[in-house]
Amino acid sequence: MSEWVVAKRYATAFFQLALEQKVRDQAVRDIQSIYDCCRGSVELRQALANPVIPHAVKRNVVSELFAGSLSPLTDSFIRFLGYRDRINILPLICEKFIVIEKEERGFVNAKLFTAKAVPADLIGMLVKGLNRKFGKSFEIEANVEPELQGGFKLWIQDKIYDCSIQNQLERLKQKMVG
Repeated sequence: MSEWVVAKRYATAFFQLALEQKVRDQAVRDIQSIYDCCRGSVELRQALANPVIPHAVKRNVVSELFAGSLSPLTDSFIRFLGYRDRINILPLICEKFIVIEKEERGFVNAKLFTAKAVPADLIGMLVKGLNRKFGKSFEIEANVEPELQGGFKLWIQDKIYDCSIQNQLERLKQKMVG
């Protein structure tokens, strides 16, 4: 089973548990804090993803890093992930949790990948267009990926719209060969 599917299941289960125990806001703050920490630390992401490092060590690192700053429910969830040997996908679980929580509030996360930074007014126009087309409220996270060379990729939930030059050239090549 892919890590994305597993992460979504854990994130969904934790979100439902937070709702049941009426600690949604605290869980959101905790998960956002963990996500920000993981996103801001290349070393932490690499350590969590490294298959050579034992899961017990990863579990201890995460426990020490967030000791005393997490709610009891989130702390228990992190320990549970450690015991299930899923601590390596913690950043992915956090990302999925944030997406689920935003969707619950009526927002849709989208990720825009471009070769160069996109001006804020252009992103605003894209948001308005997506809101109109899909009838939902979009939030766009812009990412710069120089290897794209041109064009863009737009990731909305589990769907990728690949309008990169690289993809267009690949499709042209397939038409010419095939």
